[in-house]
Amino acid sequence: MRGKIIATFSIILIIILAIMVLLMNNKEITNDKIPLIFIGVILILAIIFIGLIIKKK
Repeated sequence: MRGKIIATFSIILIIILAIMVLLMNNKEITNDKIPLIFIGVILILAIIFIGLIIKKK
């Protein structure tokens, strides 16, 4: 069970990294918005992970 959670988590992280790279290559998004996007992504990840933990119990 733990391996499945880690696999899911790492896939989500890889997708997020890909999105971050695409956003950084996009010229319309300024450097001020990148930290906000990063914080938003981390919050979404935390919510998903907490949801998984609660669902497991």
